[in-house]
Amino acid sequence: QSDLSQEEAQMLISYLDEGGRVMLFTDYIASGTMENLLSVTAHMGLTVGQGLIVEGDSSMSLRGYAYYLLPGLNSHDITQPLIDGGYYALVPLAQPMEETGESEAQVTFLMTTSDQAYAKAAGYDMETTQREEGDLSGPFYVGAASQLDQARLVWFTSAGLLDDSLNSLVSGGNHNLALGAMNWMCEQTENIA
Repeated sequence: QSDLSQEEAQMLISYLDEGGRVMLFTDYIASGTMENLLSVTAHMGLTVGQGLIVEGDSSMSLRGYAYYLLPGLNSHDITQPLIDGGYYALVPLAQPMEETGESEAQVTFLMTTSDQAYAKAAGYDMETTQREEGDLSGPFYVGAASQLDQARLVWFTSAGLLDDSLNSLVSGGNHNLALGAMNWMCEQTENIA
């Protein structure tokens, strides 16, 4: 709903520097907002791109809802149990995420749209989901794990990822993804899925 204060952001950065672990789920972040929160993610090598993602490949979105993404899962300790179990993650109303290139953190992107995806710069204010001139082209990343020394950050650019009704549409894949992320942050090796 609102940004962190500068003091809160610095507390989180200091916590990470001491080996802290942060899991973050965000709704759409408009340009020029949430700058203090984004200073925390930038410390771990990540930031948001512009726009709200619409999937152009109908096999990688919920039927009839091109902004409810079924992204490809990339190999990582968090996602491998889902890949092995044939699970999907359903990611609604997601925003692209990008690596800043200004951190020593090791970033692994967990989920990727197709190259037919595009981002609507107007975000929630878009008037159509149809592709228009000026829309940014994919593929886009919508989840990432970042490690800097002992610090770990897992970030998904869709707060709806934990919605129970959406989770049921993918046979528990979303909750398994979140639990896998918790396992990785706590350095547990047991596969939840």
